[in-house]
Amino acid sequence: DNPLLTSSKNHPISTGIWLLAHLIATTIGLQHIILSNIKTMSSIKSLPLDQFLATLAAKQPTPGGGAAAAVGAAIGNAAASMAAAYTTRKKDAESGAKEKAVALQSAMDVTEFLQAADDDAEAYADLQRTWKESVPEDEKAKIEARALAIPTNLVETCHKNILSIHGFLPHCNTNITSDAKVG
Repeated sequence: DNPLLTSSKNHPISTGIWLLAHLIATTIGLQHIILSNIKTMSSIKSLPLDQFLATLAAKQPTPGGGAAAAVGAAIGNAAASMAAAYTTRKKDAESGAKEKAVALQSAMDVTEFLQAADDDAEAYADLQRTWKESVPEDEKAKIEARALAIPTNLVETCHKNILSIHGFLPHCNTNITSDAKVG
């Protein structure tokens, strides 16, 4: 493994350096090294937003649309959770709205979406490998199934959360319902 193309907790590599390494590797025909090391790239959840967006915008296969959708879902969950946090006033406790807000906050877990973003990038890198290398059919089927399962699970979780937010809206602090609707 080339230490310039990988990172670890002890020596995290900045996304800018990683992108530069990717550009150089692609230019000199070493893109397969980048793809094989995608699992050691900084986790999407640990990237600052501007670095995630730069990485997403770069001419590279991952992160892609699946990771973007998962991060968008995490942002929506955070907005809905914020709306619930503003529905914890004394009058909300008296009306029972606070109880609904606390329940919504506990349901709005952004970490599962951020993990899905990382999982999607990893699954797509594995899928792409099956297009370029000889992979046994049973392994290829497992890789394809995983690559399809991640976005399917994302949509199912989003649907569940939308239903939870919809049920919360009548109880939401009226000054912030638009933020809950973002979720």
